[in-house]
Amino acid sequence: MIVLDEYDIGVAFKAIEDELIKSMIRNMDRHRAEETKEGIEWSMWQAEQLKALEKYKRENQKRYSKQFKSINGQIGELLYQARQTGNMQQEIQILKAIQRGCRFPNMPKKLFGLLEEMDGKTFQQKASLLLKRLKGKEAAQATAEFFKLNDRKLEALIKATTQDMERAETAVLRMANDQYRKAIFNAQVYANSGAGTYEKAVDMATRDMLSRGLNCVEYANGARHTLADYADMAIRTASKRAYLQGEGEKRQEWGLATVIMNKRGNPCPKCLPFVGKVLIDDVWSGGKKVDSPYPLMSTAIAAGLYHPRCKDSHTTYFPGISTADDTWTKEELEAIEKTNQRQAERQHAARQVERFGRLAEFSLHPENKKKYQQKKNKWKQRLAQYRQADIMKTEGWTDEAIERRRLDEAAIAGHKSEYAILYDERGNKLFKKHGGQHEVIYTDDEWALMKNGVSTHNHPLGATFSPDDICVLKESGLKEIRAVGRDGVFVLKQPDIWPDELSSPDKIFAAYDTIQKELEPEFIQAYMDGRITDEHEYSILYQARILEELTDKYQLNYFVEKR
Repeated sequence: MIVLDEYDIGVAFKAIEDELIKSMIRNMDRHRAEETKEGIEWSMWQAEQLKALEKYKRENQKRYSKQFKSINGQIGELLYQARQTGNMQQEIQILKAIQRGCRFPNMPKKLFGLLEEMDGKTFQQKASLLLKRLKGKEAAQATAEFFKLNDRKLEALIKATTQDMERAETAVLRMANDQYRKAIFNAQVYANSGAGTYEKAVDMATRDMLSRGLNCVEYANGARHTLADYADMAIRTASKRAYLQGEGEKRQEWGLATVIMNKRGNPCPKCLPFVGKVLIDDVWSGGKKVDSPYPLMSTAIAAGLYHPRCKDSHTTYFPGISTADDTWTKEELEAIEKTNQRQAERQHAARQVERFGRLAEFSLHPENKKKYQQKKNKWKQRLAQYRQADIMKTEGWTDEAIERRRLDEAAIAGHKSEYAILYDERGNKLFKKHGGQHEVIYTDDEWALMKNGVSTHNHPLGATFSPDDICVLKESGLKEIRAVGRDGVFVLKQPDIWPDELSSPDKIFAAYDTIQKELEPEFIQAYMDGRITDEHEYSILYQARILEELTDKYQLNYFVEKR
């Protein structure tokens, strides 16, 4: 059985929420109130809808209880995997530090003499062999009590996360039932106040619910969130804690307890005071205040570090090797503030796109559907502007490197055949290659250089990315792929996690074809009506819409940098 990841679980709950709303609206659309000379027969309609509500409740309980149980059953395995990954990655870090000459409290002196004997093995193999052969069975496996203690910590995390999810799952079904019942009675109220048609009355009765979604979870600060949003937060937070526990266990084996908060370009505001600082990890690595003069991790967490959805992280602090730098210039702090503000605005825009998307999809009256679709499109344009602003800086690149790329892209624009340029993660040009009219074919050696790099190329016909381009991004591990087209430079960035629907080339092509077929009638009609007269223009606009729908559906970071 394939274990769902954090993204998959969030998507699964989003699908359940959408189906709960869709089923509710479908019932109201199917069982319409009868209109007579005296008006709409609301009492008969209400009786019919209350019967449908009881059926709705029974079917949802039966159907979704099984789905919830299946999803919850995978939370434990997901957290165990996160812990194992953290354990393994920390082992690799420790071995690298050993090779650079670092000594630890639990490391025997004869270790260094055996490192040469192990040449040719991977870091993981070396770490495993070193533990078994040099630290002895007791140290390699730690004590039974040590592992029991850490297993109990993880099991407690799994139990708490699962129980919280079960409460939220019960709440979403209860809220769906309550909102259905509320809409049944409110429809007549709105009709009597002058709503007019049946469709308008139902739209008014369901508007608040569609605007907010099934926001069944209330946080301590009073904010309400949907089940999908809560699940995304809860699973990501628990998964990160399990990963950090795995790292901490490995540090404990080697007698290490000091860590350094990674300094990155855009830290969370709550974590900023601790970024770049050395801390004693008394939460996951068993450190104590007497171990060193640094602050405690538990104190930092109490002050806001590692809040839900936190993107910051720490690594082991190796004395003599690691460098601590917790200083920030005024310009850096101002840039961080602006970036955080822009991210907040972008998140708001994304929520508005989702909000008006629900209203457009589930409203019954054509005028309402059209009005909400227009609002959704406006917010999508604003969201695209925020995304476009984000691409002006490629992470890890200097302004000079970005300017060199701009000049390179200007040079390859307009050619009748494709040129591809690959840069490494710092913006250094690795190679430039000439291809045919529709593709550039890479050698195995060239393909191996793409990991974490940036690839740009021109599209002679001016269109956006093809499914082949998306496959290159997915399979190569590029940080981002760029294409110089008619309307500017198209940009698609590597996501943190690829959705299961796009997890292989076959699935990428299948998802692309599905959206292409869905949009085909609309574009054929536009061509027949004369709104699109040029075949080349038809192809460019068609491909652009497919990419917009595909990347919007699967939350891929896609935008156009205007030239």
